Amino acid sequence: MSNSKLLSGDEVIRRLKRGETIWNAHIGTLKIRGDLCCGLFIRNSTIEVLDCSEARFTAAVELDGCRVIKRAYFKKSVFEQQSTFRRVQFEGGCDFSGAIFDKRTHFNLAVIVGWSTFEKAQFRCRTLFSKAHLKGEVVFRDCIFTTKSPVAEQSNKFSFNDMTCDFRVHMQGCRFDDNVTFTGTRFCDVADFEGAVFKRHARLKYAQFMRNVTFKSASFEGQMHLNGTTTECDLLFEETRFSGLINLQAMYGQRNVDFHKSIVGENSSFQIEKAHFSRLLIDRERIESHLESVRQNDPETARKEFGLLKHSFREINAYADEDWAYLMEKRMERYTIPMGRDKPLCSLKRFGNWLVLDLGCGYGTRPGNVFFTSLILLAFFAAVYYFSGGKFTGTVDGNGHVSMFEALELSFRIFTNAEVSSAEPARSSWLKYVMMAESSLGFFVMMVLVVTYSRKVIR
Repeated sequence: MSNSKLLSGDEVIRRLKRGETIWNAHIGTLKIRGDLCCGLFIRNSTIEVLDCSEARFTAAVELDGCRVIKRAYFKKSVFEQQSTFRRVQFEGGCDFSGAIFDKRTHFNLAVIVGWSTFEKAQFRCRTLFSKAHLKGEVVFRDCIFTTKSPVAEQSNKFSFNDMTCDFRVHMQGCRFDDNVTFTGTRFCDVADFEGAVFKRHARLKYAQFMRNVTFKSASFEGQMHLNGTTTECDLLFEETRFSGLINLQAMYGQRNVDFHKSIVGENSSFQIEKAHFSRLLIDRERIESHLESVRQNDPETARKEFGLLKHSFREINAYADEDWAYLMEKRMERYTIPMGRDKPLCSLKRFGNWLVLDLGCGYGTRPGNVFFTSLILLAFFAAVYYFSGGKFTGTVDGNGHVSMFEALELSFRIFTNAEVSSAEPARSSWLKYVMMAESSLGFFVMMVLVVTYSRKVIR
């Protein structure tokens, strides 16, 4: 039916009860109270006043392409069948607080100009806000997004994809019982998810947060994806509980990304490959055993992620954590060296890398390891001198053999180039070459000890 003249609300209801669809009409005031057993089909029409508070729609509702000039009221309304608000323009805002949507709900491509609220609304089937444009402040506080039949792992039940929010978005205390996606959504003002509960997967891929966003005290019981997302201000996860994968791959955080005081479960893991953080605030204990690449035995990816953590810890002056990240980065680099019977040189290189660089000095991060390495070398060469059976001059008893104490003195003198022993091997003895080797090792180890300890002290 095509009609361009002004229709009263009563006339609209009479036509709807006759099973008609209202097209291209200009409706003055449309008020609906109680039960409406016929379908509400109004398309491409203008409605000046729309008041459906506490109404019960037992048939489908479709306001496709309509324009509501003043505020639209659906407070505590019940939609028992599919409801469609696709391409609707709510120029004065809308009030869906306490509304119940039993079937599929469409707000995709809707434009809400004024302040709007969905506070304590219940969405009991698939809900779509894809490509909606929320030009005013919007409140979803304490909403329940539930479902009777869960969707597949990669699907979504509640979609806010490519949505644009010009003002603040309140989603405090919302509960999402199935997969929810905010892929490509643009938040121009503060986004507040405090206390929200995500029972399954939450995907905020390639979203853009232009102001602060907080997930304080939120709970992610499934996977949480922020890969490709950009945050221009602070992103806060204070007291947030994670139980699954935390995907931060290729994320770009221009300010603080704060995981301090977050609660990372035993089965939770991080993916941070190719991410860029100006300041990633996270404690070592929250990520030490929670890198997905380490769990999946992918040393190449793990090496890159530990390198990223190294720079992040340095940025926040967490030098002990930086040393740990650097140590792990070098270990992952060692694990990338292939091993096998057909590659003996690579296997030898990997073993030497472990023995000398990792165990010996912790890749320059552990002066204690260098000190104990020095003691081991001193004891080893002292044992060589003691059990060599060689002839020495300058011994205490003059018999040409050194005691254990004299062997230690001699080893210490050669290792540190200190004048603490008068014992000397015979001029033609092979021990001269042993002493040359010890002197070279001592010089190298002492230099490593000085550099490693100085690095710790200077920082």
